[in-house]
Amino acid sequence: GAEIAAAENAEEQKIAADNLMTYQYNYVDHADDEITVTNIYSETGEALTIPLDRRLSIIQNMQAYYKKYDKLKRAQKLLAVQQDACRANIRHLESIEASLDSSTRLAEIAEIQEELIASGYLHEKMPKKNKDRRAQPFSFTAPDGMTILVGKNNMQNDALTFRTAAPTDLWLHVRDIPGSHVILRTGGEIPSEETLHLAAQIAAHFSKARGSSTVPVDYTAIRFVKKPSGSVPGFVRFTHEKTLFVTEDEEALAPILAQDPTV
Repeated sequence: GAEIAAAENAEEQKIAADNLMTYQYNYVDHADDEITVTNIYSETGEALTIPLDRRLSIIQNMQAYYKKYDKLKRAQKLLAVQQDACRANIRHLESIEASLDSSTRLAEIAEIQEELIASGYLHEKMPKKNKDRRAQPFSFTAPDGMTILVGKNNMQNDALTFRTAAPTDLWLHVRDIPGSHVILRTGGEIPSEETLHLAAQIAAHFSKARGSSTVPVDYTAIRFVKKPSGSVPGFVRFTHEKTLFVTEDEEALAPILAQDPTV
């Protein structure tokens, strides 16, 4: 890619400059467009041809090569920062796409619109918030009585994870794939293996991995989930996680998903 090409080009400038520094006294009075020397970095003594500006001295040519090297290195660092920012934007938009796939109500789509406007992707006026029409996370009760909550978009994900959930609750999310935050409200109790797998299947269903087999779902206690300062909605970092590999049981999930309102 461009970053690799820039790095290689920068290294070429430095190699030329370093060789000119080594051989500068051999070419005090030069009138050449190029010189060929034994590359000081070659283990086999390969020849290196260095283009020169004949208007400049060897030392001035050397300084020009170092200047090009420094400029390319700065550009390389800037490019890396820009690439990281682009990747972060792509991840954010992919998470919004996953939210749209999971949306079943107009109020949920309205929240996604708010996020797009707040993030600068849509240049529209922020719609007036109607507290009575705010979308609520999908909630249902597992067979053993524990409540499972599902964030249907990034705003709900943040609210669930950092305002609704208790420190002892479990947090689940498909690994490295955009999807919902799922909260298993344990009340301080250890959930059954069946309930934990059910919550993991729900996390897989409400993600871009929906319909895939053997989906990795990470889970950890809420107290180990943190939101980096300044990060986009829905983005978190977490530790102390364990991983379940699940395949959706469509027949078992059907009556649960039927409880999700579809206004």
